[in-house]
Amino acid sequence: MKTKSLLLVAVDFLIMFAGLGIIMLNQYPNIDYSPVPWALGAAVMGIVIQLFLVKGRYSSDIWIFPMVLFFSSLGIIMLARLKPILCVPQLRWLMIGMVVMLGVLYFSRQLKNMMQYQYILGICTLVVLCLSLLFGVEIGGSKNWLVLGPISVQPSEFGKILLVLFLAAFLSDHGEMLNAAKRKFLFLDLPPIRFIAPL
Repeated sequence: MKTKSLLLVAVDFLIMFAGLGIIMLNQYPNIDYSPVPWALGAAVMGIVIQLFLVKGRYSSDIWIFPMVLFFSSLGIIMLARLKPILCVPQLRWLMIGMVVMLGVLYFSRQLKNMMQYQYILGICTLVVLCLSLLFGVEIGGSKNWLVLGPISVQPSEFGKILLVLFLAAFLSDHGEMLNAAKRKFLFLDLPPIRFIAPL
């Protein structure tokens, strides 16, 4: 069963290589081979990480990573077709994402400890989301970006992560209270307002 998840990772990267190969053939005779080493590096990294997940204590999550790689492979193929110059940076970001995923797995205990500070997480979410309102720069018709020297980022992407952490902490802590509906509003059974307000 676990070896099937490794096979899925291999299939994900075969899809990526097939798509990139077709795009390169369409470029003939001016073929750009620069994505090949990055794609090979991402494939090796993906297989090593999946082996780590299968052998380690993360065996319950071994099916999520192949699904993420499948959608990432499709995204890279589409990007390489529409804007080839962004293919290598996207492969680079895929590899950075895999390293960050390993970091999150390694520090999972500390992340669970963070869940005790749910209201601080909620306030941090609001602060991060307001950064682009105060200091945002318009790029591509949208004023969602912060420019920090050569790097431009969308704070809302980090806000989403903080929001998920806040919601997970709040709902796990107050789940029973939220289920205990006290009043009716139209066709809804609502819990006390003090438990809905933070959400």
